[in-house]
Amino acid sequence: MVYNCQFVPLDKEVYCVGFRYGRTKPIVNRKPTLGIVKNNSYWRRFVPDKEKEHIIELRQYASSYYFADTYEEAVKKYNELVNVVYKKYYDLTYKISQNFIGGVPR
Repeated sequence: MVYNCQFVPLDKEVYCVGFRYGRTKPIVNRKPTLGIVKNNSYWRRFVPDKEKEHIIELRQYASSYYFADTYEEAVKKYNELVNVVYKKYYDLTYKISQNFIGGVPR
C-alpha cells in the first residue's frame, strides 16, 4: 500500500520515494529507500536504515514524498512521479517545436 506523509504508519519499516522538479533541476529526488517514519511533537521525519543517507524532515515539500510497504510499490510510485514531470516537459517541447519554420532543425 502507498501512503502520503499524513497517513504513513509510524515506527514501521517502509520505503520512501519522492520526486519534485524545480525550474532547472530536481528539488526532491528520493529513490526507494528503506527506513522508519518517526514523529516528534512538531513534525514527522524519515530515518533511513543506511547511515550514509540523510534524515528527511517532512515539513517543506512533504507532499512530494510517498511511502510504500514493498519495494515494488515504491518503484511504481517513483516512476509515476517522474513520468508526470517527463510528460509535462515533453508536451512543452513539442508545442515549442511547432513554431519552427521548415521543420525541426537537426
